[in-house]
Amino acid sequence: MARKALVVCGSHSIPWPRFESIIHRVASTELTLLLILDGARPQGVNTASVITDLQKAIVNAEPFELLEVLSCTSLLQATDPRDKLYSLLGVVAAARKGSPVEKPDYTISSDVLFKRTATSQLKEKGSLNLLSFVEHGNDITELVPSWVPRWSRSPAGRNAFAQYSTHFATTGSSKPVYRLAGNDCELAVSGLFLGFIKVTTVFLEIEDATDEKRDKFQFEGVSHDEDPALPEALRRTLICNMTMDGQLPGSEHDEIFEAFCECLRTLNSDPNSPKFDGWDAHDDAWVERQCRYADLYEQCLGCWNGGRAFCVTTKQRMGMVPRAAKEGDSICVFLGAKTPFVVRPAGNGKYRLVGECYVHALMSGEIMNIPGFDKKIEEIILI
Repeated sequence: MARKALVVCGSHSIPWPRFESIIHRVASTELTLLLILDGARPQGVNTASVITDLQKAIVNAEPFELLEVLSCTSLLQATDPRDKLYSLLGVVAAARKGSPVEKPDYTISSDVLFKRTATSQLKEKGSLNLLSFVEHGNDITELVPSWVPRWSRSPAGRNAFAQYSTHFATTGSSKPVYRLAGNDCELAVSGLFLGFIKVTTVFLEIEDATDEKRDKFQFEGVSHDEDPALPEALRRTLICNMTMDGQLPGSEHDEIFEAFCECLRTLNSDPNSPKFDGWDAHDDAWVERQCRYADLYEQCLGCWNGGRAFCVTTKQRMGMVPRAAKEGDSICVFLGAKTPFVVRPAGNGKYRLVGECYVHALMSGEIMNIPGFDKKIEEIILI
């Protein structure tokens, strides 16, 4: 990556710092909002920010790892999918203060390249964070092992928990136990199963969670016991129990969610109805606060709900799973991993990895307190 980049278009050119400044100025106008409302997904601002941050990191010799760079550049595109990785080798080498740059090998396919990179990361780092970046479409191909991230694929708006979460530790402080087998095509990981996905849905009537009779909250597949904690569990599940910066939501969370739902109810109400409250009876400060709180929750929804679907398990637990997940898929945890994962049976006692997931009330080591936890651990083979 050039330290002094120049953007060229025909006979015209512009230095990168000035080009980036113009992009951010345009983004601050209403144009970006209009594009989003029209169904577009403008990535220019994100791309400019990522490139600038990498340039600054190189200049300042800030240390970072290949997986870290791959994750923050996942939305960027390349004509040749192999360049999604090869273009970053110099960046990582520069951050490692003069370590040799690995030479690109264009005689191998992108599938082979991504598999080599994944196995190298697993062997060198002793961590399962790599699995958090696995994202599949509706098809889980057999060309690449399912546990290998396909960096050539643009993410479906899903932010990896391993990259952003500050408090997830599903198996507490346990260390990962895994091995590569079958010519490095299989990944055998120690873990245990938590049940199956019973219900999945992308769209959820959020107003259901704020009905005046919340002690009788109803949703298909969720336990119908009169549990006052159930509505709160749902609203936390919808944002994977995280603020925009990956922190655990505080006590103000309930009020923020209520404001969000109040906005929805007002927008969806019939103005001719005698029950319609157009907020005219409230002062400006109340309205401003409601809108600000509603916006906060909506931002969290956009950050953590994107690319995921709401689910209920056979153990009556709520969660957020990859949209590629299906009813009947299994949810399991791996020792040493930050989050649970969704896997799909592939025959012969082996599984394909669908992706990481959120399961409410099982993200902070609670599973370690299950009676007989150690005896339930088994080797789960991913292909």
